[in-house]
Amino acid sequence: QAHQQAIRIQPEHAGAYSSLIFAQDFHLDIDLEEQQIERQKWNQKFILPFANSIQPHPNDRNPERLLRIGYVSADFRRHSAAQGFGQLILNYNQTQFAVFCYSGVVKEDEITKRFKDVASSWYSTLGKSDKELVEQIRNDEIDILVDLSGHTSGNRLLAFGYKPAPIQVTGIGHDAPGAKTIDYRLTTLIKTRPEEEKHFVEKPVYLDFFMGFMVPLETPSVGYLPAYENGYVTFGCLNRFSKVSDESLELWSSLLKRIPNSKLLFKSSELSDIELRGHIVERLSDLGVSSNRVILLGRTSQYKHLNTYNQVDISLDTFPYGGGATTFESLCMGTPVVSLTDDSKQAHRYSSSILSPLDLNEWVAKTKDEYVEIVCYWVRNLGELSELRQELRDRVLTGTAKFVPQVEDAYREMWSRWCRGEELSPIYTK
Repeated sequence: QAHQQAIRIQPEHAGAYSSLIFAQDFHLDIDLEEQQIERQKWNQKFILPFANSIQPHPNDRNPERLLRIGYVSADFRRHSAAQGFGQLILNYNQTQFAVFCYSGVVKEDEITKRFKDVASSWYSTLGKSDKELVEQIRNDEIDILVDLSGHTSGNRLLAFGYKPAPIQVTGIGHDAPGAKTIDYRLTTLIKTRPEEEKHFVEKPVYLDFFMGFMVPLETPSVGYLPAYENGYVTFGCLNRFSKVSDESLELWSSLLKRIPNSKLLFKSSELSDIELRGHIVERLSDLGVSSNRVILLGRTSQYKHLNTYNQVDISLDTFPYGGGATTFESLCMGTPVVSLTDDSKQAHRYSSSILSPLDLNEWVAKTKDEYVEIVCYWVRNLGELSELRQELRDRVLTGTAKFVPQVEDAYREMWSRWCRGEELSPIYTK
């Protein structure tokens, strides 16, 4: 309601519409079709007016030449989005591609420096109008321009409305924005099912993973299963707390009641707020969970954040909006994630899109009862859980090593099709 009020006050403010769309993606009662209807309204109001400003693209139609890839983001820094797209910049094939970063980062950090050191070109978009950004992209002769933000804060989606590059792609940062000037979106056959394609304007590029995982430079070792030392099982949720729905809390409370002495650990930067902590304890108390079974942790360094997983036996995925980078980091720290999937909600399949290609389908539940049974099985079989804990990091690193080559193969296929003048159609990577 607050976002809709903001739109009524400032109907020409694109950022207010983006905030509404972003908020709706987290809402339990809004399905994929409704989400896309709001995107269509945004596209008609903010993207279609640029149609007459789109200029021809004089790019050399040589399918074999080195391609100039432009990445646009405000998150070239220590951020969960960067964990998802970072490999594309740090590990790109320099014999086939040149990488241009268009950065809206306000406060640069060591992650920004890593990106700067490997990028072919770096351009700060701070203080630049959409037209100035578009002019720079055209001057750089970008072949494929990639949006890494979607409708998240700091996005430059309006620049994509001018179609400054012949091919435009979205993915990783958030769900597809719904801009008709964006040609493709990165996804998987689990995250987006073929029958759902009618709701999208961007053509799908089907990958094994819809995002990669940039392993932090300083990552703790995977510890032993905490339950052995503690004598009880600790469940954990290290997603940002805004993803934790009342429905999630109700299900997790039922787990604690079923499994004696178990505890539930939350960690999120939002939990540095004492008032929010009090609200959570009160809410869980209303659900029959005493405060001595709840652990609340706020912001820490990244190393300490990752090391928190050494206190957790099983991670609980949020719903309706599941984890992405958080699911990867949990697995990388040896802590498996139990996820509840939902056929009607794409965002509900984020974690299952990660778990399935890692051969962890047994951690994906289709119903709440099945979710509880999965957890109870592993609590009864701590030996198996301990063995899995020591395998998961290698499984993640081996699996996500395919991400960059697959995306780059897709770029080459997009380019070849454009050179041949073909109509847009889905791309299935090998």
